[in-house]
Amino acid sequence: MPGSTRSGRDVVEQALKRAGDGCFPPLGRASGCCTIIHSPEGRPAELRFRGFTDD
Repeated sequence: MPGSTRSGRDVVEQALKRAGDGCFPPLGRASGCCTIIHSPEGRPAELRFRGFTDD
């Protein structure tokens, strides 16, 4: 999310729902991105991958 340095799962889920409005870059064929999801304590806890193949 713009302006956030340590996003929790709820923030990432909200941003994914709004992906078309610039929260996440648009993804074309053969592209992807990875987002770090932090625990409530601020530590990295999960990785969220999103992407598309070029098939």
